[in-house]
Amino acid sequence: MLVSAKAIGLICTGVAAAWLIRNLSRLPEPFQSRRCQGVKWHWAFPHAAKNDIRSFLSMFTRAFGFPEKKQLSFEPADTFLGIYRSLYPYKWMPDALELETFASMLKKTYGISLADVWSEKLTLGKLFSLTQNKTGLE
Repeated sequence: MLVSAKAIGLICTGVAAAWLIRNLSRLPEPFQSRRCQGVKWHWAFPHAAKNDIRSFLSMFTRAFGFPEKKQLSFEPADTFLGIYRSLYPYKWMPDALELETFASMLKKTYGISLADVWSEKLTLGKLFSLTQNKTGLE
């Protein structure tokens, strides 16, 4: 029995929808099982106000569609690409424009162009440091 292209498309759409429903309301591993990373943020940025750190992480979690109460599940050493790849492990998977949304929010809030500072190794901590001193990456 031959399967039509339409049937294959419907099956793929169903699998993708099921995956999204299962994963949208929670963080991907390893972030889901992490405890609060607030201490790591304080160690990395001892002079930064807690409110500044939380505001930055709140913006990040909103852009990526993560529960805001999980914002401190991320640590300064986490890379944007690593977080993105944990959400979309396969290159063929369409995304929800999280990076583009974050880039827009970053520009509006801090006046920083994500495209200007982007690298595959860009971490949350490096970008947060730019919001504090705006001197550029090391």
